[in-house]
Amino acid sequence: MTVTFDSTTLLTREPITSDQVGALDVRWTFECYAAALSDISTIIGKGGRCRTVTMLNGKTSVQTTGTVGSLVIDGTTYTNCSIIGPFVIREMPASAKAKWFYTVTIVKKDRKSVV
Repeated sequence: MTVTFDSTTLLTREPITSDQVGALDVRWTFECYAAALSDISTIIGKGGRCRTVTMLNGKTSVQTTGTVGSLVIDGTTYTNCSIIGPFVIREMPASAKAKWFYTVTIVKKDRKSVV
């Protein structure tokens, strides 16, 4: 599985969860891995305080201080996405190839605009 957010690659196998409304995904949670903590810092830097509200028209309103960008999952682009917390980071034993694992959640700002 190939996943990028705002042109930054997330090393992941598949989403842990994917909440759906109709045929469209609106929120994804990924278990990711990295060799260096600085790689995770790049992703965390794109996040921010965030609040989501489902409006009467069925759209998800996202208010965030973080980056609003495109999420690309295996070639499918979802625009107007934001990283929301909390971030869960854990260090793996020295024998593990990937030293760090982290969980990140990305929400689509307006689920009506899939390209």
